[in-house]
Amino acid sequence: MFFGSPEALPSGSSVPGPAYGPLNAQWLGPDSTSGNVYALQWQFDPGTNLPIDYKGFGSKALTLSDGGAFNNQNVTLGSLAEDNLSGSVTVPAGYALNQRRVNLRVAPGSGTTLLADASAATSFSYVTPRIAGATLSLVAAASSGARLSVAWKTGVATNASGVGVSLTAAPGLTVPVNNATGVTINTDFQTTGFSGGVNVFYFRHLAGSNPDIYVITTANTTKIPDLSAIGLGLPTSGAVSYSWQVIGVAPFTSTDLAAGSGGFLKDYFKVALFGSGAGPDADGGIGQSEIFNFTTP
Repeated sequence: MFFGSPEALPSGSSVPGPAYGPLNAQWLGPDSTSGNVYALQWQFDPGTNLPIDYKGFGSKALTLSDGGAFNNQNVTLGSLAEDNLSGSVTVPAGYALNQRRVNLRVAPGSGTTLLADASAATSFSYVTPRIAGATLSLVAAASSGARLSVAWKTGVATNASGVGVSLTAAPGLTVPVNNATGVTINTDFQTTGFSGGVNVFYFRHLAGSNPDIYVITTANTTKIPDLSAIGLGLPTSGAVSYSWQVIGVAPFTSTDLAAGSGGFLKDYFKVALFGSGAGPDADGGIGQSEIFNFTTP
């Protein structure tokens, strides 16, 4: 069961049925949102925990208002046929594939996770539901030590074959070395390995009320900006602890495209944080480096 609307955040629950609820829904924007309650019924293979048969699908129109309770939302299931999704994942040298996930999108902002496959095989074949107008997104993740690479393909037909997802190497931190001391706004931070997008340098304070700082750049080297004029400067006295990490985001050719309204943040949240719902909106990928620590003077 799940609720979906153009404004809705991923929400849903897996229940044996026929009763369900309460199902909590959240959305961003107006005090009310119009969408549908959806129900999808399927059968799992107890050995692989992957779907092998889809039994029924149905929906019911519903407008929700903030703080309201909407009882007796009964959904009638219609019969459902199956399709098959197949293809392969390409991983960088030295990386191990550790997850594939398939999300079903039945309408804008409306969908659910169909499956998560943790096998290491690069080829795949999955049974999918044949729903008019529905599409799939395929998310793949691979790791090399503490580095993580994730890529996704969207708008995939439920009966698509030969689907390919290619992962790129994640950024790797070079200088300053881990546990460096005496770092200032004149210190160069450098990464290597990632291509096809922009780098998000994330500087996170580890104690006190000092600022976290993000720098989004097409370059592989950056400095911590001097934000002292607005009261957000890097501490200049005492050994203040920070960590830093770089997240490469693709495919963006400029920082404006990456940081703007159509940029990486929305799909990053959908892929990396929520991991459920209708899935990402456009093809893309992220590479996440290891984490280093440093102290300011």
